[in-house]
Amino acid sequence: MSPEEIRRMRLERHFPESGFEDAVAVVRHFGAMQAQDRAMAQWAVGCRSGSNAVHVAEALDSGKILRTHVLRPTWHLVLPEDFHWMLELTAPHVHRQNASMARKLGIEADTFSRSSDLILGAIDAKGPQTRSELREMLAQNGIETGEVHSILLLMHAELERLICSGPVRDKQQTYELVERRVPKTASLHRDEALRALAMRYFSAHGPATVPDFSWWSGLGLNDCRKAIQLSEDQIFSFQNEAGEYWCCEPLKTATETVSSPDTGLLLLPAFDEYLVGYKDRSDVLDTKFNAEVITKNGIFRPVIVQNGKVTGTWKKVRSKQELSVEVAYFLRKDMAGKRLFREAEKKLQDFND
Repeated sequence: MSPEEIRRMRLERHFPESGFEDAVAVVRHFGAMQAQDRAMAQWAVGCRSGSNAVHVAEALDSGKILRTHVLRPTWHLVLPEDFHWMLELTAPHVHRQNASMARKLGIEADTFSRSSDLILGAIDAKGPQTRSELREMLAQNGIETGEVHSILLLMHAELERLICSGPVRDKQQTYELVERRVPKTASLHRDEALRALAMRYFSAHGPATVPDFSWWSGLGLNDCRKAIQLSEDQIFSFQNEAGEYWCCEPLKTATETVSSPDTGLLLLPAFDEYLVGYKDRSDVLDTKFNAEVITKNGIFRPVIVQNGKVTGTWKKVRSKQELSVEVAYFLRKDMAGKRLFREAEKKLQDFND
């Protein structure tokens, strides 16, 4: 399978011809979508569905979609139906990743426990609270609330499934109690959870490699291989020069049934799953342009995608009249025609109107 065929198959999985019914359907398809930047995460959902910014914001505010820390030590969009089993599976290794920083800062186990109790009490008494309100409350109770301290304390409460995203208030994200926000669901046996996560990843991101799955999920390579073994009736492998890839269809079926989606020109948001969902991005992004897309501190810029390949970056430009887009192509030959660009720009404008 050539890189072109891999791009074609990934496009079909990220932007299926049949489309997605709404914002919830998009998040259900991916299982978890990185949401480090809330506005860009909303566009990641919107560009794959007919939902505009208001619709996506309403889904988040109502709790139909949650924004919390899961898989890796960063924000993700998840559905309430997946919240508990995904965190049961992935929270332990996120705790381990955070432990070294906690030790450096001198945050002891009893501090995490006490801060969680205080956070729960404040939200229970006052309703959803913003990060700044919770930081102030913790400081008043003698707990260190420096920038990194507060991030770790709040993330700990999220990973323990005590708090999650609440509605936006005065343009500020709030935290709400999980018991008020997320219905209880049956626990999955660890093997069931591994299989479920593998199925969700490869059905939305395939073809992809085991290291890609490990990067996205935060799980170790051994757990990822086990997850694939548990799913071997529905996940299939194939080889090319780059190594072994996996997808949720036999290779012959996949290549025969997947046509090149007519996506035109895509203006994808920062941290979009089309890039951030893989450890090796060389099939869609020429490595010589990595620095144009990913900064030294790991920030993924919004990208232009044509025929599955990343050909440049873009940013919003707001005037009194309307929102417009400023683009920077890697190569002059990749510059899109005015019609293609205008269609992509209008889609972004319509989403934000």
